[in-house]
Amino acid sequence: KLDALFRFYPAEWLPNLGWRSSWKRFVRRSSTPAVNPPSALISQSKRFPLACRALGLALPVWDALLPETRDPRELTRADSPHDWVLKPALGRVGEDIGIAGVTPEKSLARIRLASAKNPHLWAAQRRFEALAWPTADGPRFPCIGVYVIGGRAAGAYGRICAQALIDSHAQDVAVLVAS
Repeated sequence: KLDALFRFYPAEWLPNLGWRSSWKRFVRRSSTPAVNPPSALISQSKRFPLACRALGLALPVWDALLPETRDPRELTRADSPHDWVLKPALGRVGEDIGIAGVTPEKSLARIRLASAKNPHLWAAQRRFEALAWPTADGPRFPCIGVYVIGGRAAGAYGRICAQALIDSHAQDVAVLVAS
């Protein structure tokens, strides 16, 4: 008997396993408790605030703490591309994030084309200036993430990178909390 299930594999990759893997059974309702269940994809999507707004739901904490999010189709010629970051809706570890002046030009052009061809798979977030921390290895840009279980903080992780884009080249770092 299976007592619990922990999903580490990205749920958006499950369809890539093919039908013989029976991955669809994982998505069905089950009495087995799951850590990071497929339903978590809803809030993991960078398009989550767009869906909530379309449903008439207010997100006051989200709006106060996170950058403005738009559908890429909402950006106009009046919007400077330097003011917006393009992100895949279900991106991971900084893959395919388009930031003018940070993402290499060739990659940025590919990302802009992909977001124009399939805008429903992308989100545009208002750019903010990240502040680098001085380190012995030179300035590094930090990222802190918090694990939440049942609405309560249950852990944290940290990553730093030499560029203002936390991606697969970022370094994991310890997060220490004084209590």
